[in-house]
Amino acid sequence: MSLASVRERLVAAGTPVSLATLSYWRSGQREPERDTSLRALVELERMLGLLPGELEGLLPHRRRIPPPSTSAMVAEHRPALEAMFAELGLPPKADELLVDREVTVRLDVDESRCQTKISMMAGRECTADGVDRFAWFLLHGDDEGSVDDFSSYSGFQPGRVLNSPEKRLSVTEALLEREMNRGDIALMDWSFDLSGTPEDDWLSYQVLRRTPAVTLWLRFHPDHLPAACQRLTEVDGVEEWTEVDVQPATGHTWVNFGPGIVGFRWQWPEDLHVS
Repeated sequence: MSLASVRERLVAAGTPVSLATLSYWRSGQREPERDTSLRALVELERMLGLLPGELEGLLPHRRRIPPPSTSAMVAEHRPALEAMFAELGLPPKADELLVDREVTVRLDVDESRCQTKISMMAGRECTADGVDRFAWFLLHGDDEGSVDDFSSYSGFQPGRVLNSPEKRLSVTEALLEREMNRGDIALMDWSFDLSGTPEDDWLSYQVLRRTPAVTLWLRFHPDHLPAACQRLTEVDGVEEWTEVDVQPATGHTWVNFGPGIVGFRWQWPEDLHVS
């Protein structure tokens, strides 16, 4: 199969790679390292009828294959998520009983490169009548992540927390301060500590409907900054990644956005051996 044919098939699969890059890979002058290149490597394995991970295993500097798109991950985990809602006595769409009118999310990453805390403040609108509790979920990057020490400052009190390491999910029950009806709005302010590993190198947030302002902040330790960072905007399953300058506080506001997914991912220096 010619390189041009390989490139055409990769483009059709949504993992485009230039002819020059394919040539460099074949000659060994470069290795696939970036997330987009590693996704193309997975497609190459399918194309060539190889076992999953067979090509990746040939790389001198092996690294974790990145996850699929965030929307695909959410869809994949939806059955497990709804089973956890049922365990809490909540309806299947318990995470959609309240939706954001505006929201700010801040993630703290410490000097050991671990995610340690998420803080959120949101004006949230009720989508049904007689709602006295809802739920939200967190999808972790590995099976060691969990939610710990949940604190609420306004709008609700935390109820039960379910951590499922095998499913990489955490679900929290939120008990509203007052019963809400469709169209009611409340200010909600909360934070929680995380137990994670340096493998958690991304943050994403699902926006259920058009929202005036969605702001995400990453707060890194000033002496331990990533080497690179990209911003995600995903609509209808199509991802757009934009390079951003890495600062101790790195953030962005999406205006009049949704439905869709927004987020960030980052790479540490050893993740960037080859461009």
